[in-house]
Amino acid sequence: MKLHTSLHKDFNKKKELVSKNGDVKFNNKKTNIDAKGKKKSSQKWLRRQVNDPFANAAKMEGYLARSAYKLLEINNKYDIFRDKKTIIDLGCTPGSWSQVILTSKNLQNKQVIGVDLLPVKFEHKNLYFIQGDFEDKNVQKEIVEKLKEITKNEKSKKADCIISDIALNNIGNAEIDRMRSERIIELELLFCEKYLSKNGNFVCKALKGADNSVFFTIKNMFEKVYRFKPKSSRKDSSEIFLVALGKK
Repeated sequence: MKLHTSLHKDFNKKKELVSKNGDVKFNNKKTNIDAKGKKKSSQKWLRRQVNDPFANAAKMEGYLARSAYKLLEINNKYDIFRDKKTIIDLGCTPGSWSQVILTSKNLQNKQVIGVDLLPVKFEHKNLYFIQGDFEDKNVQKEIVEKLKEITKNEKSKKADCIISDIALNNIGNAEIDRMRSERIIELELLFCEKYLSKNGNFVCKALKGADNSVFFTIKNMFEKVYRFKPKSSRKDSSEIFLVALGKK
């Protein structure tokens, strides 16, 4: 991961560095904020955001969200976008993953179909955004139509890479939350079966436990499958990413 030139000075002042292997190093100094008058839950969220080095780095580097670093870490380790042109970004709001793909100097000539219930905050000539629920068959039809449109000069009419950062709202019941996570991954895999090209890559978020039940299904579809917990993922988060390389 390379820092934007305009931000080098700020990072040096704060002694925040990027190591050769792509990891981000930060100082451990915490920031005090005035959260008086706000609900306790809001105070907790604000303090976590302000004291979060990745959230701070995202602001300095101009990323829409700290989740950008999760994708940077994944790509740094597994090189998921090499020779991949057409990418589907599920659960893309606010747009940080699409932003990484379409603005990184080492990722050239990519085109992204983004999908989310909420509008994105990132615009780019090569981002084709569809607002809707991926679980809705009509939304999936829209994705397929857009896929056909932007791959009109290619024979496959399929995506080269499908990534998903879909985050379902947890209801607090661990078993039900796990099952809901499994379900969305299964839907993503069904979509991959039809619309991900041979040798294509797939990345998805899973709650711990859900990754176990779908792991072997994914393994049967892809040459290699890895479980990966980015350093930029909060320690108290139960999320883990499944990285599947080389669709069979």
